[in-house]
Amino acid sequence: DNEAVQVAQPLPAPMTPSKAQREAHEFNHLLYRSWCPHCVPARRSNSQHRRSSSSNRTLPLLVADDCQLKDTDDGIEGVTILVARCYPARALLATVVDAKGPDDNAVARVANFIRDSGYSKMVYRTDQEASIRSLFEEAFRKSQRQGSLYNARLEQFTPEASAVGESQSNGKAENAVQRVEDLVRTYKAALESRLKCKVPIGHPIMRWMVEHAASLYNRYVTNEDGATPFEVLHGQRFRGKIAEFGEQCLYFVPKKLRAK
Repeated sequence: DNEAVQVAQPLPAPMTPSKAQREAHEFNHLLYRSWCPHCVPARRSNSQHRRSSSSNRTLPLLVADDCQLKDTDDGIEGVTILVARCYPARALLATVVDAKGPDDNAVARVANFIRDSGYSKMVYRTDQEASIRSLFEEAFRKSQRQGSLYNARLEQFTPEASAVGESQSNGKAENAVQRVEDLVRTYKAALESRLKCKVPIGHPIMRWMVEHAASLYNRYVTNEDGATPFEVLHGQRFRGKIAEFGEQCLYFVPKKLRAK
């Protein structure tokens, strides 16, 4: 008698048409009708994915997706990029991977990303692509092992798959991919302008550029609360100095590392 339950949201019930309405509709089916047993499976669009606030979650959320960067005019196969984003900090991870699935470099980068988030429990969401799921699971296992990637506070890593055929249900990951693509495209154009030559999409410098894009985003782009992802995770603003990507600059060796 003392038990309580949350109210469930039932499926909407279609209206019951009159005989005349049904006959008029079945003549040509030009207008979609939610009560028609032929229109619903054949013509109904996917349910709307309304924007929801990540603050409603009780656990941090990690989303990921991959994409390909390519130059449309050179015919060369593009490079595959893994993009992940951690909420509520909204921190970005972007790295070039040589192969889908638990690629060694991608596993190390994701494991380090999970460790640096500082969260002890986390939910991860993918679009049910087996390669990303296996990569996340391996990264989670590696982040719990002793060594440079060890995180003693990490206790739980729970999967939450998006609906099959509903790419928009993983919209947070798609939004992160779009941001990285836009930044990399901009940095590549700026570098080519400075060098006065074309940079092939497969050039090793693209690996640095992808990481650079995510790094700058985390350090300087503010969230709705006015704090950057770096501030949310580290409790202070980033105060380091940076240079434009590809800029030539002088550097010094710290005294304790200099030869006598």
